[in-house]
Amino acid sequence: MIEAVSLQKIITGADFVITGEGKIDGQTVYGKTPIAVAQCAKKAGIPVIALAGFVADDSDAVFDYGIDAVFPIVQGPVSLPEALQQAEHNLVRTAENVARLIK
Repeated sequence: MIEAVSLQKIITGADFVITGEGKIDGQTVYGKTPIAVAQCAKKAGIPVIALAGFVADDSDAVFDYGIDAVFPIVQGPVSLPEALQQAEHNLVRTAENVARLIK
């Protein structure tokens, strides 16, 4: 997929790359998209931020594979249906806070 969308070309000149996944955990390092995106960004020396619906306790493993920071988008304990219903709002809110931090 990285090659199909020409990601290396697209990120040329970027200050940051933001990627995401529903759940970031220790298994993310085993071929999931955020790691492929991070490795592509690292070739260009670009920092990588990951956003996720859920960040597991073993998510620190991703830091050894090119992701520099991980942020959960869910604001507190909710059921899966509630999380899905609020996903757009929560993603926008978290992305805005990341942008404020970068600014």
